Amino acid sequence: MPAEIPDNNKMVVASGAIIVIIGIAARWLDLHSEGNKHWLNICYHKMDRPRFSMLFCFQVFLVGLSSVMVSLSTAHRTEKQELHVLHQIINWSIAGFSMVLPLLSENGLLSRLTSIFLGFAPTFLLLSIGYEALFYGALGLVLMAWILFENTILYLTKVSKSPSVRNLEDHITLQNDDRYLQLLDVRIPLTFMVLFNVAFFGTGNFASIASFEISSVYRFITVFSPFLMAALLIFKLFIPFMLVICVFSAITKLHRVPRLGCYFLVILFSDVMTIHFFFLVRNTGSWMEIGNSISHFGIMSAQVVFVLLLFALTNLYTRSIQIGLPGSYSRKAV
Repeated sequence: MPAEIPDNNKMVVASGAIIVIIGIAARWLDLHSEGNKHWLNICYHKMDRPRFSMLFCFQVFLVGLSSVMVSLSTAHRTEKQELHVLHQIINWSIAGFSMVLPLLSENGLLSRLTSIFLGFAPTFLLLSIGYEALFYGALGLVLMAWILFENTILYLTKVSKSPSVRNLEDHITLQNDDRYLQLLDVRIPLTFMVLFNVAFFGTGNFASIASFEISSVYRFITVFSPFLMAALLIFKLFIPFMLVICVFSAITKLHRVPRLGCYFLVILFSDVMTIHFFFLVRNTGSWMEIGNSISHFGIMSAQVVFVLLLFALTNLYTRSIQIGLPGSYSRKAV
């Protein structure tokens, strides 16, 4: 995608509707899969089934309200009117409050991830001016497909094994109930790295900070403040990363693989890519070719550092996720 994003207010509003539809579909799957062993691991509830329907409805309301505020803020800017202080307060309140709500959601895997997806959506919409809002919904669909794919692999693996093999595997676990990494588990960090780089380049890159449309931060601040504006834009770029890392952490819990071990594999693959781009650094040719080769190397070198920081931040949202146990109605924290 190009670094300069054309202004398209209607696409942002339509993206808000798409995000709501995705959230409703995930919620429907979460609530209508009881009794189906295929979905038990990711759609597990207590016997009293606390649905938290009010919380979900409130998150959907905030997504819709953020779309309305996008239209109002853009209309004021088009008419060259100053944005009302009340509108700025509402936008800041929506952005801040929506990111806290996922912490209050159910601890089931799909329930919590759906809440996280809806929780970051209002902030991302308020900072969007065009196709990047549509990218958020598309990324959510891809991440949901990844979860369903991994859950299907887990279910088919358990079904194909004999009871004696299952009992043997239950004893070969670590003390914290995590199993050891296997060769097939390499697909998890590899998929994570692909999606992580898609999240990075899907809405542009850090080069777009130097040339951005003022309307992307106009909904929060109207006075020129370079540090605050840059902070808002960097946070906007980090939101897709946080979604990918949250899903990655949930999948490691789903498969009971050590999260730290998977992170070390991510570091290993990142170092391999860093060495690859290091040998591609050029000191001849056009300035654009030289700059691109250096930026690719720099991005891969910095990826290891801020991935670790984002892992620590997203742990607030994913550490309480619980996985359903087949054959029982108790819940088990992983």
